[in-house]
Amino acid sequence: MLLKSGATEAGRQAAVAHTAALASPDRIVDGMLRQAGVVRISDYTHLVLAGKALSMLTLPRGTGVSFLAPSGAMLATLSDFCTRLGLTIPAMEQENVKRLQDISPSYIRMRNPVDIWPAALSLGVEAAYREGMEIVLQDPSVHAVVPVLMLTGRRACRIPNTS
Repeated sequence: MLLKSGATEAGRQAAVAHTAALASPDRIVDGMLRQAGVVRISDYTHLVLAGKALSMLTLPRGTGVSFLAPSGAMLATLSDFCTRLGLTIPAMEQENVKRLQDISPSYIRMRNPVDIWPAALSLGVEAAYREGMEIVLQDPSVHAVVPVLMLTGRRACRIPNTS
């Protein structure tokens, strides 16, 4: 879930005073979120309710975590953070590592955590994350997956023209 402001002209004008560099046309953001499977919410009340609903879900059956991120620095930071919380970043079964390698360029060495960016450059962001998550979720040592998404330019995300 994501709460993003600036959906209206008044919201965009308010954002100019604070984070103008991050402002972008709302239809582009909507397209990227839709492609990534992210549900957009429109107010803080819904954000709190979504958090409450998510807190009622059952916990993963183990401590094994995987990440898919477009940056090695993000992967290292998340690994440090989760390790401090008592979670593990397990090695995956060789079959799943090979499947990840198959969707990635040969110059990248795939493992857990997953540097998904080279695959995203080859397959496209949506396909790389979809394939990568399917592979990682099938590994018996992985109990939770954290996909880290980064909004990028129109070409990299293959945003459909909605005008």
